[in-house]
Amino acid sequence: MVIKRKMLRSKKSDIPKFRKKELIRSVFIKSIKAYEDAEICFDEGRFGAAISRAYFSVFHALRAILLMHDLSYLKRSSLISAFSKYFIKENIFPADFVIKAKKLWKFRKIADYDPNQYAGEQDAEVSINDAKEITWAIQTFLFKKHWWA
Repeated sequence: MVIKRKMLRSKKSDIPKFRKKELIRSVFIKSIKAYEDAEICFDEGRFGAAISRAYFSVFHALRAILLMHDLSYLKRSSLISAFSKYFIKENIFPADFVIKAKKLWKFRKIADYDPNQYAGEQDAEVSINDAKEITWAIQTFLFKKHWWA
């Protein structure tokens, strides 16, 4: 499935529902694969890579669920802001999901970019657990709303 970049950059789009369902599924599959990669990296002792993959698991899960509202963002800050507006403020998901998503970003920055800090086993374990909680909740929500079938 090839998706034009213009569509992904747009803030609001009118995607037909059958197409949107395919797109949500495709994006969420990236989330699942990133989570599986995070667990593999953790088991291999590659904790920085595990944190990065856990972060991307949540990133893609948020992208998928926002497509329900015809919203598509590629920036982390925009994703978290829109997720908060449409799902946290509406009490669909707990407020700590935003805190956990921001913490995942912080750990990922340390793991991938900061040579002065080290992301260790405990950070990776927390990241994987947070990613699992968020992605599982989003997948369950998508099932209940018949967006994942």
